[in-house]
Amino acid sequence: MSSAGVTNLALSASMQRPLRWLLALALLLPLTLVAASLALTWSLARTTPVVLVAPAAVFATTLAMYLGLRRRFARIHARIEDGRLHLETGFSRRDYALAELAANGMRVVDLDAERDHRPGLRTWGIGLPELASGWFRLRDGERALCILTGAWNRVCLLRAHDGTRILLSLADPATLHAALASARPVRGVDGSA
Repeated sequence: MSSAGVTNLALSASMQRPLRWLLALALLLPLTLVAASLALTWSLARTTPVVLVAPAAVFATTLAMYLGLRRRFARIHARIEDGRLHLETGFSRRDYALAELAANGMRVVDLDAERDHRPGLRTWGIGLPELASGWFRLRDGERALCILTGAWNRVCLLRAHDGTRILLSLADPATLHAALASARPVRGVDGSA
């Protein structure tokens, strides 16, 4: 999808499955635990309705946390605009000049085969089944900005000028590849740019 010089890069998988995991882990599980502890407290102690204040506070906090995380999920995207690759991971935002990224090239890798490039330690971001978005330490110790969705068998691997690796699960890597190719400076016969 492109409008007025902006090319949105579609991710390789829908966010529906990670959103279901978020619902289960950030909303349903805490609320189930609160309900169970409330029922146990009520049956054992036969306490007054004042005991409902704590679960009500937990419910409000859990709901606010879930809605905040869901809003962050909605922000996750990658786009090309004005010769720059803009990445929004939900917790951070970065952009890189395409010409700088083009200098190191782009590879499409299978993270199941090249396990050193897999995200290991999440330092700032979101990690759920079929979603890794944010800053990670890769298994080889390198720092990486990731937006990985679905299966990780076709991932775009780039390296920024500061050494940061960028891992993106794109539905069509050719769009980014073409943008990088057009951003590469044209060399003259004498080798000058």
